[in-house]
Amino acid sequence: MTVLSVNDISVRFGGLPAVDGVSFSVDQGRVVGLIGPNGAGKTSVLNLVSGFYRPGDGTIMLGDTDITGQAPHKIAQHGIRRTFQTIKLFRHLTVFENVLTGCVAHGAVPMGEARRRAAEVLARVGLSAQQEALPGQLPYASQRRVEIARALIGSPRLLLLDEPAAGMHAKERQDLVQLIKALVGGGLAILVIEHDIALISEACDHVIAMNLGKIIAQGSMDDVRADEAVKTAYLGRRH
Repeated sequence: MTVLSVNDISVRFGGLPAVDGVSFSVDQGRVVGLIGPNGAGKTSVLNLVSGFYRPGDGTIMLGDTDITGQAPHKIAQHGIRRTFQTIKLFRHLTVFENVLTGCVAHGAVPMGEARRRAAEVLARVGLSAQQEALPGQLPYASQRRVEIARALIGSPRLLLLDEPAAGMHAKERQDLVQLIKALVGGGLAILVIEHDIALISEACDHVIAMNLGKIIAQGSMDDVRADEAVKTAYLGRRH
């Protein structure tokens, strides 16, 4: 079942195209990776899907619902949640309290239910023992997991991850791959931006490569690696 359909979306800043006629889909229980050099338009795509940018052209469908141009909180209510390239946690709140804030988009959730959900998602990301810590007391990789838990508390249909492996060493990255696989195994759809090609290779069912606001290749990681446009724009050409 298709969860997200992005159809010919575009957005311009100062007359320059940041995203230029991009189309793709994400199915339930699948991980789609979005790669490309800095400035390729990857984060702009996530900002369009999550409502932080309004497209100049095109449509964005979540299932059968047209969410094009809706406000971020409305899109969150429909079932899309995200993390950010730069960690955005409330430093004065505990890990548990940070995760509780993810219920805000759902309106008045009874406190008992919210606390039950928070405990559940912290267990899913492996942070039950750290729930009373402040974010700054945790390793960087664990702070990333707090953001993921906060996104999961709303039981999203689609999770957007913006460079979730940034700052992680090899073991932490491998643990993140296993978490991503577990989440999609439960039926969640995930769209992930990542410069770590090893993570993309291990976690993603489908890979989309972008450059200069356009999709230049898509398919399996092997297909994308072999594409001449990708070699030139992103992965580097062998001599």
